[in-house]
Amino acid sequence: MELNIEEMTGRESGIIIYDDYGVIICNWSGRTGLPRMFVHSPIFMGEEISELPEAVRAENVADILPEEIDLIYDINGDMDQILKDMPGGWVYQIPEKEICIIVPDEWC
Repeated sequence: MELNIEEMTGRESGIIIYDDYGVIICNWSGRTGLPRMFVHSPIFMGEEISELPEAVRAENVADILPEEIDLIYDINGDMDQILKDMPGGWVYQIPEKEICIIVPDEWC
């Protein structure tokens, strides 16, 4: 099954932390796969994954972010708002892909 983050999380956008790559904040509505950067915008590769692991609740999603944030893509400037407001959200760790998907509360 190809990974559709929107169907799996019930959200259209969020934060993806790549262990060896950096942080991407984007909208994944209607896309299949994980976003990767190509020139100046994300492209989605059709990775396969059977399902997301069960989500873990985070009262402050900023606590999940790496200490040194290598922000690769954030077209709307959402990172500043996240660090300022520190919303709660849901966290999905996918160790085999070495990524973490975060869907903050109040986001689409």
